Amino acid sequence: MKHLLTILATFTIGSSTLSNVSAASFKTSSSNNNSNSELDTNGSKNDNNANSDEQSSKNGSEGTANSIPEFVPEKEKEPTIPQDKRTNLFEIIKETSYYNFKNVDENILLDTVLKKYPELKNEVEIKDFKMPDEEKQTNGSAIINAKDDSLKYKGKVYIYFSIDQYKNYNFNLDKYEETMRVGEQRTFKVTNFSSEWRNEDYPNNFEYNKDYFIVSFKKNIDSIVVTAKDKKIPPKFNCLEITVNSNIPRLNNKKTIKITLNAQKVDFQLETEKINILAQNGSKTDIGIINFDDLIDESNYVKKVEVSDETYLSANIDKNKRYISILANNNYIDKVIEVLVYSNDFIHKIKVTLICPPRKAKLNTNVIDINVNSEGFIKITNFNELYVEDNMPNVQSISDTNALSAELDKASQSIKIRTNNKPVEKVIIKIKSKNVQEVQEITVNVKGVAKDFSLESNEITLDYKQTKTIKVKNYDELYGLDINYPTLFKYNNKFIDVRFNSIAKSIEITAKTTEATNQTLEVSSKMGHKEVVSFTVRIPDIGFKLDNKNITMEYKETKRIKVTNLDEIYNADKNKPNQFLGYDNNAIDVIYDNKTNEIVITAKEKEVINGKITVQSVSGHIDEINYSVSIPNVEFKLEEKLISIDYYKETRLKVINLDQIYRVEKNLPKIFDYDNSVLKLSYDSSSNEIVIKAKNKEVNNGSFIVRSQSGFSKTINYSVSIPNVPFKLETNSVSLGVEQEKRIKITNHNDLYGAAKNFPTSQGLKYNKNVLDVSYDSKNFEIVIKTKKQEASGQIIVESDNHTEYINYNVTVQRVDFELDTNNVSLDVYKEARIKILNKDKLYSYSDKNLPLKYSGYNTDEINVSYDRNLNEIVIKAKGLKTQNKKLIISSQNGTQKTVTYNINVPRVDFDLGNVSNMSVGSSQSIDVKNWYSLLHSDNYPLSFSYSKNGIVSAKYDQYSHKIIIDSLSNNAFCRNFKLTVKSVNGTFKELVFDVVKQQDLNSTTKNLDYLNDLESNTIKEAFFNKNSEYGLDMNDFKGFGVKDITENSAIIYANDDITRRWFYGEAKVNYLSPKVVNYDIDTGWSELSYSNRNADNKEVKISVSNGKFDMSYDEFMNTYKSMEISYSIYYKYTSEYTGKWENNIKEEKREDKSITLDIKNYSNLKLVDEIDKTFIDDGDKDVVLFNFYMSSSFIKGSTSWWAIPTKDEYSFEFRATVHTDRPTASFFSANKVAALVGMKLNYIKFKR
Repeated sequence: MKHLLTILATFTIGSSTLSNVSAASFKTSSSNNNSNSELDTNGSKNDNNANSDEQSSKNGSEGTANSIPEFVPEKEKEPTIPQDKRTNLFEIIKETSYYNFKNVDENILLDTVLKKYPELKNEVEIKDFKMPDEEKQTNGSAIINAKDDSLKYKGKVYIYFSIDQYKNYNFNLDKYEETMRVGEQRTFKVTNFSSEWRNEDYPNNFEYNKDYFIVSFKKNIDSIVVTAKDKKIPPKFNCLEITVNSNIPRLNNKKTIKITLNAQKVDFQLETEKINILAQNGSKTDIGIINFDDLIDESNYVKKVEVSDETYLSANIDKNKRYISILANNNYIDKVIEVLVYSNDFIHKIKVTLICPPRKAKLNTNVIDINVNSEGFIKITNFNELYVEDNMPNVQSISDTNALSAELDKASQSIKIRTNNKPVEKVIIKIKSKNVQEVQEITVNVKGVAKDFSLESNEITLDYKQTKTIKVKNYDELYGLDINYPTLFKYNNKFIDVRFNSIAKSIEITAKTTEATNQTLEVSSKMGHKEVVSFTVRIPDIGFKLDNKNITMEYKETKRIKVTNLDEIYNADKNKPNQFLGYDNNAIDVIYDNKTNEIVITAKEKEVINGKITVQSVSGHIDEINYSVSIPNVEFKLEEKLISIDYYKETRLKVINLDQIYRVEKNLPKIFDYDNSVLKLSYDSSSNEIVIKAKNKEVNNGSFIVRSQSGFSKTINYSVSIPNVPFKLETNSVSLGVEQEKRIKITNHNDLYGAAKNFPTSQGLKYNKNVLDVSYDSKNFEIVIKTKKQEASGQIIVESDNHTEYINYNVTVQRVDFELDTNNVSLDVYKEARIKILNKDKLYSYSDKNLPLKYSGYNTDEINVSYDRNLNEIVIKAKGLKTQNKKLIISSQNGTQKTVTYNINVPRVDFDLGNVSNMSVGSSQSIDVKNWYSLLHSDNYPLSFSYSKNGIVSAKYDQYSHKIIIDSLSNNAFCRNFKLTVKSVNGTFKELVFDVVKQQDLNSTTKNLDYLNDLESNTIKEAFFNKNSEYGLDMNDFKGFGVKDITENSAIIYANDDITRRWFYGEAKVNYLSPKVVNYDIDTGWSELSYSNRNADNKEVKISVSNGKFDMSYDEFMNTYKSMEISYSIYYKYTSEYTGKWENNIKEEKREDKSITLDIKNYSNLKLVDEIDKTFIDDGDKDVVLFNFYMSSSFIKGSTSWWAIPTKDEYSFEFRATVHTDRPTASFFSANKVAALVGMKLNYIKFKR
């Protein structure tokens, strides 16, 4: 059956894609006289529609099949006419889809088909021509019919076509204005560019002044590239316009780019980049622009100046732009201030060092009075204007150094004076600065002063006869003056004695034996200072002692315990027993008798064996007393009474001698020895009675024993009786279902006294045990009847000790409706589904009455239905027909009926493809569908195709060979990593990646690579890629090229791996420009020694390179190379305290490799390229060490004038290293020297683009 489905469902559908159009489905028609159907080799009918080979035309664009051809098999008929030898049209017309017509009608479409199949000319006609419906998004269609009189052909073929729906796009640029110089290049990004655009929309249509620009559109970077020609002078009106439109111009797509074109960049040069200037108003330095006449136009002029700190300097440009003026104000700072000079795209930095003028310190006074051991300050009113250390006043001498010291205090901007503990008049301090030799004098008067003493504390507490001290906190600050000491006292000598102890630097206070609170002591000095001390004299905390700590008492007895050390505790209440804790206040009372100074303990009516009393005083002393209380044992007596009790009744016995037994627990009859199955005994403490309750058990001569804790007991005799009562049932007849339970109540159970003899028992039940289980539930007073799995009727006998009842019963299988786990079933063809019975355990499946065993209402050609008794499941097995929403009725014998909806589906099977290969343009390849035999249905066939790029290949599925056929559409359409996506209706998709290769001659590629920064192989490959990216390979692919025969201006590129050999053949000689490197390796060696004690010294060394030759003309060289990279090395060393031997005092020696890149031009004045400042401070003196490195260059165009000596094109350089040493602050007597050496080496010069 599966093979039959495969044959019926198999047909070929190819598809191609187009912009906004979907590939169409088709239907093949036939007639009795001109049939398109023939017998296959197996003898079965097969619809061999020519439209099954649908494929894309060369102009095709992306699309996806959105419908599946309807296949209607014809009933087999016996041939009624002789065999027809004419060829069916579908065997000739294989291409049935034509896309992207600009204009189309019946004649154009027919001509298109006949161009493809010229053998059909005059043999066919076109019918049923229909234009595409844009609203429904369907393609156009027509029928190609064999003419009635054709002797060669028969039948018809459906043709599908589409009209080009391409929409034009207007471009947008990222900017529409730009400023640039001659010789420069700018890009203008097309911000909305898309790979979907056609060439007609590219912004590649330009109008502009070709004297100044070259303009082009570069698709690989989505940008318009504007190159300004290298003219020395720009146009007078330098705002130029470039008009841009698409390749096919449109009025609404016209854009204008405005460009301000400036002259070639020339950097201005200053006379110097370092100056010193005096930091006072009126100081000014002008710095000229030495190459002003070479700046061509205002775009290279100085535009602005900025000062890094305008607190100290200002700067401006003269109106003619020829020099910079730098002006100082009256502020000074010891740091280099930078002046930045700007043109449009160049900056120079001028370093300015301020020189501070000499200034005299101004004092706010020259005479000051200061107390001993104090500080005073003479304010320097112009401190912030002195700026430098050499202007600061320093103390030269003090006439009495025992009286004071003095120093410059920068934090307070003062002369700080600190006095000692010595009063003295007219101490002279002399001050002066390094820069100002004039000496200034300060007169200081040191004054002695009275001072208040200060006590460590103003409160004190003493015990009787105790001595304590209060320290004088500032004793050492009282200047040793007796008048400042606390020697005078005023107090009540009834409580304390007081004296001053100068050795201990404190006041001594001794308490007497009188208690005192809130008392004061006045402490005074002779100079009148007074402080008040509050004092307290208190009794000390002492613990009490007891004469007895262990007492034994009897019921209601009182005992006393004496305090034995009243004198020792000063008979003070705080030291006497005051509080009693931890005892049982139900057993004793405890108080303290203040008259007799005794603890009084009185026993109550409770026994205590090991009691404790915690005794405390207010002062915190704690002691313990052990005590015990005892009560005598006395026998209890009960009333005389005959105990005869009815079932579940109660009686009581009274205790008649409560007072004699002290009413205490141990003497009460609360312990019982009795039969708890007959009685329940308890003691009622509220009424002091024994409570006796009977249970449901008869006893004639019973007894129990009553006891007390004190050991006395009594035996009590008793009897219990119960009456006979017959039980009654609520019914004597029942009907039940199988496996059911029924309960019959004892209706008079409350009247049976709870006696076992009056109730039925399980042993008293007689019944048929094959049918029933019967038991008695004594808890609920019920007869419990449980049926088994059998229908029956009969009688149950129920007996108690004194009565018998009969119950008639009838057992049947009850109706239960079966329940299904689903009412909807979905299954694949030839598969089965099962419906579970949710309540199968409740259907009494040993009987068929409730089981779902009847089935109706369904099509037996679609399914079979049965019941699986082992699993209790309904089994539905699908046959080979696909169907939806059909009904199945399921019933049982008892009348239950359920309806189930079932659906039969074709299963999804994912197709499995063979491997795809790279292919050449103009060729075809086929890919096996490896599991075609199991796909079963057209929903699983690989029928839909989409492409990563349109116009490269077309694809279709051939049901006869079970292969996907891929055809190249053009000998000129190629693609690297082309992606073909194959899909089926059921959602399976596979992506095939392969190359569609057109092998190119390397010699036909773009070989001019312009300028290269270096001659590395990868650099050449990258430049080659940038020039030839249109071939679709990425940079990683281009890395597979080999490069050989590399010279300064050319190299050979050849294919060197599988990828590059696949795409290219032959070799390409590429041309380029590269940096020109001139190696020198010239060294100056060390300079002469520059050294200084106090005077400045300068030394220098230099390298000169002349008569440098160009390997091209001057003009070519200057147009080709724009910058030069100069590699050089510098070295230097310097020392402090130079003695003629470097190894003794060398401070630093260093060598560094350097590189600088400059524009190629004449630097006629020496240009500073490096500066190193190693200035340091040595023993307070400033040692200046400066190393500077300069260069100059000259590029000369030769002359061949008849009136002058001919000269050649040449260039020259000079490099100079200088060293400057100085010790500007060294004194005349300084013998130290600073020394330094410098050198420089030229490595190479590289001329670059």
